[in-house]
Order: sequence, then C-alpha cells, then structure tokens
Amino acid sequence: MGEAVVVALAAALLVLCWSVAGVAWHRRGRAPAAVPLAVALVCVGVWAGFDAALNVARAHHVGAATRTLLLVLDYTAVHASIAAAFAFCRSVLDPAWRLRRRIGALLAVAPALVLTAVATNSWHGAFFTPATAPGGDIGFGSLFWVHVSYCYLLLGGGLACLVAARRRVGPVFRRQLDSLLVGASVPFVGAATVLSWEPETHGVDPLPFLFAVSALVHFRAVFRQGLLQLVPVARARVMDTIGEAVFVLDSTGRVVDANAAARVLLPRLRPDLFHAGADADAVGLGVEEVLGEDVIRPLGDEGHRVVEAAPGVHLDARTTVVHGHRGEVLARVVVVRDVSDLARANQRLQEQIVVIERLRERLQEEAVRDPLTGLHNRRHLLDVLDSALVRAHEEDEPLALVLVDVDHFKAVNDTHGHLAGDEVLRRVARVLVAGVRDGDVVARYGGEEFLLLLPGIDGEAAQRRAEQIRENCSRLRVPLPALRPVGGGDGVIVSGAAAVRVTVSAGVSVLHVHGHDADGLIAAADEALYAAKRSGRNQVVLAC
Repeated sequence: MGEAVVVALAAALLVLCWSVAGVAWHRRGRAPAAVPLAVALVCVGVWAGFDAALNVARAHHVGAATRTLLLVLDYTAVHASIAAAFAFCRSVLDPAWRLRRRIGALLAVAPALVLTAVATNSWHGAFFTPATAPGGDIGFGSLFWVHVSYCYLLLGGGLACLVAARRRVGPVFRRQLDSLLVGASVPFVGAATVLSWEPETHGVDPLPFLFAVSALVHFRAVFRQGLLQLVPVARARVMDTIGEAVFVLDSTGRVVDANAAARVLLPRLRPDLFHAGADADAVGLGVEEVLGEDVIRPLGDEGHRVVEAAPGVHLDARTTVVHGHRGEVLARVVVVRDVSDLARANQRLQEQIVVIERLRERLQEEAVRDPLTGLHNRRHLLDVLDSALVRAHEEDEPLALVLVDVDHFKAVNDTHGHLAGDEVLRRVARVLVAGVRDGDVVARYGGEEFLLLLPGIDGEAAQRRAEQIRENCSRLRVPLPALRPVGGGDGVIVSGAAAVRVTVSAGVSVLHVHGHDADGLIAAADEALYAAKRSGRNQVVLAC
C-alpha cells in the first residue's frame, strides 16, 4: 500500500478518534464511562499515527534506534488503548468504579515488561525475530505472543464482565449491553483473524481501525441508546421483592427499568396503555406518559406527593436523584406506593370526624340552650354577661339589663297544667327574640323569668325597649283546650273562650348607674321587677 495512502488513512483515523473523544469528554458529566472511552479513542488515534510513522520509517530505511523508539511509543499506545477499554467496561458496569493506584500499578506491569522487551529486542531477539531488517518484514517472537496473550486476557476480562452482567439485567440493559458486546468483539475477533491469517504484516495495521470501530459502537451505546450508568445487581432479588412500584429513569426522563410491583400497578393506572393480566412493559416510555403529569411534575428532582392519579387510584410518589462522584445526575428513581385503600379509609375517617364535630357542636349548643324555649340558658348568659361587662368597661359604653317575669304564671300551671304553662313560655320567648337587635342576648333566667342583655343603650332606651316588649306580650292569646275561669283583673285572665291572655312585668338596670358588676346589675334589675309586681304587674320599672 502506498506511503501517502497509509499516512492519509492514519491521519483520518486520528482526526475521527480525537473528535469523538472530545465529544465524549464534553459529555462526561452524563456518564462516567465517557472518560475511559475518550482516553481509549485518543490512544487509538495515537496508535494509528505511530503505526503509520513506522511504515514511513521502514519505507525510508530510517535507522534502527529511531524505529525502536517508534515501536516503543506504538506499543505504549496499544497497551494504553487496551487498558482504557478494560476500564470502560468496568465503568459501564459500576459507575462508582475508579482506577485505583493498586489496579493502575498492576495494569502497568505487563506493558512495562513489553516495552522493555521491545526496546532491548536487538539484544535477545525474543519479541521480533532476528530476521528483522530495515525495510524487511516483521516476524514475531515468543515474547510477542506473550504480549498478545496478555492483551487477549485483559480484553477477555472486560467481555466476561459484560456477558455476566447481561444475564442479570432487565430488557433495556440487555439491549444496550448487546451493543457493547458487539463493539468489544470487533477488535477481539479481528485481531485473531489478522494474526492467524498473516503472521507477518505489511503496510497498514488493521487493528487500530478495528479498535476505532469498537469505540464508536460504544459511544453510540452510551450516548445514543441512553445507556444508564447504574446496572442493577441481582435485580430479580432486589427490585422485584420491593413491595412499592419502582421506576428507574434516565437523564431524559425515560423509564429504563421497572420492578414487578410497577408492572402490576400500570394497568390500573393507565388501562388505555396496558392491559390487565399482561406483563406491562413501560421501558422506553416517558415517565409523564406512564405516571401522568399530575404525579411527576410537582415532585421535581427530589420530592414527595400524594395524589389521585386515576379515579380511585391514590399514589404516594417519591423521587430521588442518583448522583455521580462529581455531582452529576446519573438517574432518577421514582418509588410509588398505592395508598388507595388508605385514602378511602382516610376519607371515611374524615367524614366521621365531620359527623362527630357536628354532634359536638350540637351538644355544645344544647348545653347552653334551654330545651323548652330554645333560648340560651342561664350559664351561657352569665358567661356572655362577663365578657360584655369587660368590653363595656374598656370602651366606656353603656350596658342595660332587663329582667322579665310572666305574671300569674303559677296560676296557669295550677289551672291548666304544665303543658299550657310550657306553651305560654314558648310564646313569650318568641316575642322577646323578635323585640331585640343583633348583638342583644335573650336568655331564660329560670322558671318564668327571662333576662335581656342590651349592650350600647342607656336606661331610657332600655326602658322603651322593655315597654314595647311588654305591649307585644299583652297582645298574646295562647289557645288552650278547655279553660276554667281564674280570678279577674290584671294579669292572666281566663275567659270562657279557649285562650289565655298573657302579661309580663319587667325591671331595668344600667351599668355604672345601678351596679358595676354582674351581681349588682342583676340584683338592681330584680329589685325593679318586684317593684313592678308590687305596683300591680304588667308594667316596666327602671331601677332607682
């Protein structure tokens, strides 16, 4: 083969390898295996360059010392390429793997011996045959075959690791490892073919080109097929025994692996994509397509969320980012737990809590209500009165109390029975409620007595309000079944008609005028009430 062609081919291969190596190095953050891949490509390009330089040196009958130097440099590139290929295989299988000093020292032993043998071949002739002469053919000695055996052992070790890993991984990893195995087999088989067919070579050495093809195939497997740098070990024993659904995503958000629980969940989550009873395979699909945007987007890179992903399907989703040693994102792992039963139980619990809260409010209200009239009871009145007094003192506002008593109520009970008396109390209570404003309080104080709490008004206004209520009560006619006459005059008058006329008496007291606390105001209002009764009933008296 012509000298110009040899140089052109070597230059083209060097440019190609170094260009791809630059791209791989630039993308090393996406895959740790990109670093040894870039190193291998650089070394293959150097290998091709020195191989071409050797051909030119032989063609021009360059001296033995120069040729020996070129051979040493050439075999340095050879061993560096093979060592980088081995490191690439290890990095693919274990992203955390790094070339430690001990491993580097072991990998350097054989190349050092080979380079020493090449450099001293003129003394022993054990690496190249003694027939070697300027411009002549290159024959291979016993040490050369030891060198070849070492190279095959190192490459075979990398291949063995890939083959063993292929048996343990899921479908997506298996496809990608197939690409790596094909790429790694190219120089392995090609070298055996070249060495078996042509023990002595002329012109261009095809091995750098075969290694370059292998590196390009590996580049595609890493960056085009989205090879995830996290190969699960003993996946069947780890992933498939996890009760939660586990989805492994690559850097673009595609599902690259899913465990058995995930495959069971998918038909319930996306019946339009996956059929129940079938082995649902989400590998290769976008995670938003599989789990839905409502589940994934709120999670971000790392987050936790409980969401109803489908009608009746509630998911507890958590995502975790897997980082490389430089902090780069290698993958995301989404763990999804079906909490539908828990969500339904929680919903029933919430409904029961609402019912219990309503019952509690009802019981609390009943505890401060008079069951007969529906008005607030005395206990509630006293609590409200204390708060109203504090506010009135702080804001320097007036506050009035009106104590109302049904006239001749005992006569109604004795004559017509307690049912009649109860109806009288209910009718009076309705008149009282109708005669107050928002913010006023009406309560049954006890027996036939009622108390009105009137914030913000003085004694005269309170007396007018009480007088209006008295007039309204005097117009009441409470129907009764059959009434017997009871006395006459003012008060409760019973006629032959089946109805009773009701009258009330009231006493009014005012804060700061008749008392400064609850007891003082109530006592003053009570004294005014009895003054009204002593004066003939059916009237309103303002405390003195």
